[in-house]
Amino acid sequence: MQTFLPKLPTLAALTRLTLIEAWRGRSARLLLLFLAAVYALGAFAASMAVTEGQETRLALAAHLYRLGLVLALALIVVSSTVRDMEGGFFQVLLAFPLSRAQFVVGRQAGYMLLAVLAAAGATGAMLSMAVPGGRAAVLAWGVSLALELCIVVAAALFFALGLRRVLPAYAGCCAFYLWARLLDVARFMAAHPVGQDTASWDVVAGRATFDLLGWLLPPLAGFAPSPWALGGPVQGSLLALQFGWAFWYAALCAGASLMDLYRREV
Repeated sequence: MQTFLPKLPTLAALTRLTLIEAWRGRSARLLLLFLAAVYALGAFAASMAVTEGQETRLALAAHLYRLGLVLALALIVVSSTVRDMEGGFFQVLLAFPLSRAQFVVGRQAGYMLLAVLAAAGATGAMLSMAVPGGRAAVLAWGVSLALELCIVVAAALFFALGLRRVLPAYAGCCAFYLWARLLDVARFMAAHPVGQDTASWDVVAGRATFDLLGWLLPPLAGFAPSPWALGGPVQGSLLALQFGWAFWYAALCAGASLMDLYRREV
């Protein structure tokens, strides 16, 4: 049982190592360049808008930051993890007094911290563009974005450890994200079929399938809402629910990754 109780100094060292690798591998600097590019693009869009230039800038930047950071962080996690597994670094780490559980939890903590830092950078850029009186809502948007990115990097780590190939793992992570974003739409369409009997077996089976997916996939469509980035009202209950989803999914992905690692021969 003690192998599943990670030691804090070891976790701190792995977390620090993950951040150092991201910086030395130029991943962090590319993220900074992306943040600056989106900021400049938002300024250009605002200058081209005839009316509501600031709102246009905020909406465009919010969408680009969200999608761009999701895709970039997923690729960083997948490529780094596959390199660890295929390049022998994982075996080198296990030569030290380090369990597989400590490796998974430490790596996941490092990637989640990188996700939080990336979200903080995007939030800082959004705050500089915020409408008067909308800074608190932008901060809430940034927190929600950080939680979404934490879920994405946890899922990316799970796919990378399981598939151990960059392209399949990245494709799996992107498919997971797409399904999680579109799940609410799919559930609504399954619950309200057009031209079909709602009591037929295929409609009931489809509705039950999507309801089951609703328990397995996080509702990412509700994360980082654009109205918050524009200074709209913030729902505290929704933000608290997103905290719960992030914690639950990080634990779920870590547990699934551990089950896969412990059944494999190193």
